[in-house]
Amino acid sequence: MTLLRAYHQLLVTTGSFSSPALTRHAGETLLDLVALATGLKGKAADLGSAKGLRAARLSAILQKIEQHYREPSFSSGHVAAQLALSSRYVNDLLHETGRSFADRVLELRLQEAFRMLTSERFRAERISDIAYRAGFSDISYFNRSFRARFGCTPKAAR
Repeated sequence: MTLLRAYHQLLVTTGSFSSPALTRHAGETLLDLVALATGLKGKAADLGSAKGLRAARLSAILQKIEQHYREPSFSSGHVAAQLALSSRYVNDLLHETGRSFADRVLELRLQEAFRMLTSERFRAERISDIAYRAGFSDISYFNRSFRARFGCTPKAAR
């Protein structure tokens, strides 16, 4: 039921789909998850295909990453524990999308830092404090990553 609710919430926040194929896929995935959640047997249980379950789990993983990326010690192990999955499974699902757990977390942290650095609201804050708020625990790593991603130093982005 948790996966069904999470996938439903993803569909609600995403809004309408750009193609009939995406709409059909979302409907099929919802049916798969309903079948799994209600414990149907026989032919009805076949509706609970692996693709529907994997899609729902991936959605739940991405949601956890969005919620917790600012935590410096956040790891795939934390996500796995929260969702009762193995770390390897979490990482495998993410690698299938072409982006690893570390890549996703780094990108979210960099985007958050960039947003704060360019905001008047955070103008008085030190760059190191902004890096820590975005989830970085190593300022040198933050500076290198920021420069590689945005082509300038955090100070220049201000």
